Amino acid sequence: MSRLATAARSLVLSLMVSALPAAVFAFPPGFYCSDDDCNKVFKEIEKADVQLDCKFTDDINFKRGPVDHGKSYTREQVADLLKTENQKEFLVASLSKVFSGGLATKEQPLDDFKKFLTNLGYKRTLILGYSPFGMYVLADRPDPVIDPRSLEAAFRASEWIALCSYYGYEHTGPIALANPPVAEFRFIELLKGPHLGINPKVQFEFEQPDTEEKRNNWRFHVRMMPQYGSKWILFVPNAVPLRGKGFCTYHGSYGRIEATKENREALNKIFEQHHGRLP
Repeated sequence: MSRLATAARSLVLSLMVSALPAAVFAFPPGFYCSDDDCNKVFKEIEKADVQLDCKFTDDINFKRGPVDHGKSYTREQVADLLKTENQKEFLVASLSKVFSGGLATKEQPLDDFKKFLTNLGYKRTLILGYSPFGMYVLADRPDPVIDPRSLEAAFRASEWIALCSYYGYEHTGPIALANPPVAEFRFIELLKGPHLGINPKVQFEFEQPDTEEKRNNWRFHVRMMPQYGSKWILFVPNAVPLRGKGFCTYHGSYGRIEATKENREALNKIFEQHHGRLP
């Protein structure tokens, strides 16, 4: 199993809540009381695709969005309603029960509620609290940082993703890290991208050892190849094969994961954020 398969278990739930350093459009967290500062925030709010008024953590109204503005929703209902939205650029959430930057109610920690809002999948999430004297910017999160070794990064970078089964390999010259074999796969199911109508051949790159000494002593063995007939999910950033080498997968071995139930479920979480469930 590749590093990607192992990393999926621990990374897939945390990736969506990590944030970039403050971007030029992000408001630093803190209390805003001057008319000029508040007006800047209000003008930014008008750009939001969705605006939520959160009286409590499970009493949420839509000020702007896809549903009836006069009805209250729970967190689970909000997540379900926004799951299939196509436009997910900017979400604003206003928390009414805020005191000194924290929730007045103790029904749920503020950090947990921030994570819920961030996990709705919007590239930017502005979270506000109000007081009689101004407003708090509790968080302004731009597009999340994505670990390049993660399942999320492989999904985003790949033009073509498919379930395939492994049926052998071919090579020209001695197999080395710089001269990997070409693996032969049989197409089973398209998960993302165009229908290519072929059984893909893939440049089967190996994980690079950690040190130069280990790389110099690296030797190929047939046991490094998958089991014949085993099922894999392939992530291909550019769905145009190289002549004589086949397709290049995302960061080599990171773009091949075994099609286990666990990996399918991890990938499904990402599809739910972008396109709905896997076929």
